[in-house]
Amino acid sequence: MKESKERRLNYVTYYIAGDAHCPKLIAVTAYWNDLTAVFNFYFDGTPTDDEVEDASDIATEVICQFEGDVLLEEHYIAWDKSKPVPEENIAYKKEEGWKPPSLRNR
Repeated sequence: MKESKERRLNYVTYYIAGDAHCPKLIAVTAYWNDLTAVFNFYFDGTPTDDEVEDASDIATEVICQFEGDVLLEEHYIAWDKSKPVPEENIAYKKEEGWKPPSLRNR
């Protein structure tokens, strides 16, 4: 069975973001808009320049896993951690034991 491009984007993001050292990163959403991989990085407060660079490295590593022309769009969002992050297209969430929906039955 061929896996969907969307599902692959989500689980590749999950693994790469989970291995990154980016302490204020609390969540990542990832989705395709035609040939563009769109990433929203949610931080606990305003990210530093180094944290933005780390997040950008995550996005770059993820899109390197896809063949062909892939464009990249990144958004860095200061988030109030007391509010829930958006669940639509969620690929990574810093929460013990959390997995993206595409990996929950594996």
